[in-house]
Amino acid sequence: MTKVEYKNRKYTVEPYNPDWKRRFEIEAEKLRPIFSDKAISIEHIGSTAVPGLAGKPTIDILITVEKIEIADELSEKIESFGYKALGDYINQDSRLFVKEENNTRLVNLHIFEKSHPHVKEMIDLRNYFRS
Repeated sequence: MTKVEYKNRKYTVEPYNPDWKRRFEIEAEKLRPIFSDKAISIEHIGSTAVPGLAGKPTIDILITVEKIEIADELSEKIESFGYKALGDYINQDSRLFVKEENNTRLVNLHIFEKSHPHVKEMIDLRNYFRS
């Protein structure tokens, strides 16, 4: 696992920005060819996925796969799109990739097995806030 340095990382909370949805869609389109038929779903999660909700302007993407080893097999391709692999940083049996620019986190890419209990929690939380 890569050590993450937070000392210089910039954080902001901003009013909802309708552009967050478009940023998710652009990023998802870049990731689809990498995962091809190995991605069961690609979801926009987190505060940027909830219209009207203020949040950190970091796009959170959840990709579910059959087996977590798929993320490891695709790691090099994912990193070629500007992501840094952080391993099972968020939850055991998951993978986190991040995209940053000038010490600002742009994207968190979460990869989980479809049956992982945290998947339902993330989707349910997003759906709760959307309703």
